[in-house]
Amino acid sequence: MKVPLALEANSRALLTFHHILSSQKKRIIRHSARELNLTGICKIGYPGVLAVEGREAQVGRYVREIKSLRWASCTLADLTTGLSDADMQMSKAVSAESHPSRSKSDSELGSERGSTAKSAGIVMVEKMNEVGTYMQRAGLEEWWRRAMGYAKGG
Repeated sequence: MKVPLALEANSRALLTFHHILSSQKKRIIRHSARELNLTGICKIGYPGVLAVEGREAQVGRYVREIKSLRWASCTLADLTTGLSDADMQMSKAVSAESHPSRSKSDSELGSERGSTAKSAGIVMVEKMNEVGTYMQRAGLEEWWRRAMGYAKGG
C-alpha cells in the first residue's frame, strides 16, 4: 500500500568531504538532487559540504548514491529523520533574492542558483560563510552548527 505524500516523513542530511572539485561529481550532485526532488546546498572546494532535505526515501537513496562515488573522504555528519512538511526549511533559502551572495564563477556552478522557492535543486557555493548564511536564512543555523561540530556540546 502506497503512503500518501502528505503522510510520508521527510529527512535532512549533511555530508562532509575532504574536497569537492570534480566537474563530474558536481554534475551528479546537482542532477541526482533534481531527479529525487531534493533541495539543498553544496560548498565546493576544500572542504566540501553537502546538505539536502526531502522525502526520507529519496534522501536515503541520494546519500547512498553520493557516498558510493570515489572520495578522498566522505562522512555522513548528520541524518535527521521523521521531519514533517512544516520542518522543511531549505527551500526558503533557495530563491534568488534570498540566497548567499554570488561568486564570480556563477556560470561554472550551474543554474541552480536562480531556482525559485519550493523547487528542487542544489545551490552551489564556494565559501563556508555562504553555507552559514544560507542555513541562517533557512532557519537551520543551529542544526548546521551542531552537525558541523561548531556548536558547544556538538
